[in-house]
Amino acid sequence: MRYSPFGLPVALVALIACGASVPTSGDVTADQEGQVTLRTDRAAYQATLVGGEGTYGPYALTLAAQLSNGLSVPLYLQRCYPDTPYPIYGIVSTEEGRIAAYDPVWACVGHGHPIVVSPGRIRTDSLQVLGPNSSDGQTNMPFGDLVGRFRLSYLIGTCRAVSSCQLPGGSIVSNEFEVVLGP
Repeated sequence: MRYSPFGLPVALVALIACGASVPTSGDVTADQEGQVTLRTDRAAYQATLVGGEGTYGPYALTLAAQLSNGLSVPLYLQRCYPDTPYPIYGIVSTEEGRIAAYDPVWACVGHGHPIVVSPGRIRTDSLQVLGPNSSDGQTNMPFGDLVGRFRLSYLIGTCRAVSSCQLPGGSIVSNEFEVVLGP
């Protein structure tokens, strides 16, 4: 079985991205299954140079994401600090063996204050995505791709202790989107 960068079986990633029913763990029983979807506002983005000089950035794009909770129980999203207004997220490449230069590097504190998405609700986040987030110290070459096809990923669970009651694989991924570099 092939797995995505977040440990999800590739087949499950495809089902989630297409808005298929997502079986959950924790307090949700089989008869309570519903749909959980994560969608970006566009299919393509243009990342623009926001500082520095040269080919390798830093580049930025603003991505709006909607998480829809079609379950009968709340969903919980991990966040970095107790008052961070957006969830911990990842940006993953859709090409096997490739990584996204936009995937953030998180240094967070432990806390018990996840973001709660009530049953039947839709949560919208505006994310300022930056990249590259790491590079070779000698060549300045970025680690990961600045252009290509990517997906957004959220850490998600069905209880406050997100890591002990995660959806399968611990995350949900969005539709595929493309990033090109602009001026």
